[in-house]
Amino acid sequence: LLQTQLGDPAWLHIKAVDKETNTIAAWASWVTVSETVKVGEEYAKRLDGYVQQEVDKMLVEWTKGERYMRCKACFVLPEFQGQGMGKALVGCENDIADRKRLPIFLLASPVGFPLYRKYGFQTLQDLDIDLREWVKEDSDHKVYGNYRFRFMVKLPSVR
Repeated sequence: LLQTQLGDPAWLHIKAVDKETNTIAAWASWVTVSETVKVGEEYAKRLDGYVQQEVDKMLVEWTKGERYMRCKACFVLPEFQGQGMGKALVGCENDIADRKRLPIFLLASPVGFPLYRKYGFQTLQDLDIDLREWVKEDSDHKVYGNYRFRFMVKLPSVR
């Protein structure tokens, strides 16, 4: 999947590398979307498919067919968190979207939510998932519970 994206000008991938260890410490991926998302007809049988299907529905509702950027992923390894890498990646994304005058949409995990909120993203809608519904019958259901994603947007800043 990544190889098909690398030559596509709609995709942007950025990594932050620790100079001492040469470790990729943080990574982010964005795509500029110019067409209406097509929502799958079939109910997704896997959790990742279900989440994607729900995000696609939200994108159709909130973008109304207009062009936008979408943050597909933003990760910072735990040992590098708190060093400003997440801030740098989100700042880069915000700058690009502002120059293009495009809103940015994303689905924030509970871990990423405070960072996005701090840098101008607003919650449009919650996506609550009861993970107990997605585990196998023989799993220990007590370790699973509700997980709240937040579908968020940052509108472009006027320059």
